[in-house]
Amino acid sequence: MKNTEERIRTIINDAVIKLFSLIADGMNRPSFDSIVKTTQEAMNSVGVRLVEEVVRITDEEYNAKRDIHAVTLRNLKTRKMISGMGELSLTRRLYFNKASQKYFFAADQLLHIEKYSRIERELKAKLIGDATLTSYGKASKLSDNCVSRQTVYNLVKKVPSKSLDVQAKGFKQVQKIYIEADEDHIHLNNGQSAEIKLVYVHEGRRRVNRRRTELMNAKYFVSASKGTQIWDYVSDYLYNQYAVSKAEVHLSGDGAAWIKQGLEVIPKVKYHIDKFHVFESITRATGSDTKLRRQIINCIRTGEREKMKTLYVQRWKGLRSVRQRRRLTDSLTYVYNNFRAIDLTQAYCCSAEGHVSHVLSSRLSSRPMAWSRLGAEKMAKLRAYYFNGGKFDALLSTVIENTKKKYNKFATHEVESVHEIPHGHVVGLDGITDEVSRILRSIVR
Repeated sequence: MKNTEERIRTIINDAVIKLFSLIADGMNRPSFDSIVKTTQEAMNSVGVRLVEEVVRITDEEYNAKRDIHAVTLRNLKTRKMISGMGELSLTRRLYFNKASQKYFFAADQLLHIEKYSRIERELKAKLIGDATLTSYGKASKLSDNCVSRQTVYNLVKKVPSKSLDVQAKGFKQVQKIYIEADEDHIHLNNGQSAEIKLVYVHEGRRRVNRRRTELMNAKYFVSASKGTQIWDYVSDYLYNQYAVSKAEVHLSGDGAAWIKQGLEVIPKVKYHIDKFHVFESITRATGSDTKLRRQIINCIRTGEREKMKTLYVQRWKGLRSVRQRRRLTDSLTYVYNNFRAIDLTQAYCCSAEGHVSHVLSSRLSSRPMAWSRLGAEKMAKLRAYYFNGGKFDALLSTVIENTKKKYNKFATHEVESVHEIPHGHVVGLDGITDEVSRILRSIVR
């Protein structure tokens, strides 16, 4: 006990002495930047040594209390692990359980250190979070650790897709539910292209300031697959989160066939064409003829469908270019077929184009890059998870079993009080002994 306390005090005192040596000489005092850097390095060094000490103490405590007839000691092994503070060197004893005929590291089991992992869990979460917001290469450099781009990619690849799914948190009654949808187009590494679908559900908009509004309780869903799979996810969320039968449900999009599939999955939904795509289509068709553009828009506002068609036909007759005629025909087809779903009032706005750019394009397609279909879908789901308010450390968290039961399992003892070790948290390692926690608290005091 005394030796343990002395070792911990020595670790902390070494760091303090190193910091005091920086400012001891008033004539040659270093710059503020160098003080910050040295302080960070000293704290990281202290953290690494303390974690290594916790592992050693845990292993020694188990070794002192084990049943030497049931559990035999084999040898010492050192394991290297990268953490946010630096490289850890964890020395533990290897044991053999005669009853189960299995080898095990008691310290690894008691502290829930992931088997075969070379990277500590908190650092894994940081790397995955950085890769979600920037490229794999940049994420590997942000951590200041010896981690390669391929390692970051492998970590992202191993994230369970089910852990990224949106979970309903309660059954709510609201007057209106809004669903907006659009897609992003990406390049695949086989030379082809693909679509990443984005659907988000919210309860309306509220103004944050003069220039900005935000969605209320928005939840994002993404998918790279064809068919109605994404709408199955959306409908499951809707019926678990809201009293859909007592609310008005509005669906907005650009008129794509996959978006209209939502009308079949979600009953009694009112469909609206995104005004952005309507104005874009009309502007492309009319070109510099602003008078014709205003006339077409007025026909849409007043519900005069055939009059609008007549304006398009008159414009078409006056054109000689095949390209201009094709643009006009495409615009007429788009606006005429979706006429009943067009609402140019402010009641039903759609910001799907902006959300696609912000949620998907900024990572998947705004810069030259190529994806595998599975890789693109995984990254899209991570982006949706991030914008849904998810925490990356929760993706890698494991269910912590009762330490007392696990301890008894390895020790094969019947005395419960001897093996009871309370839970704690030290730099990503779950589990800390009473001895260490008491010493650390006394030092802080």
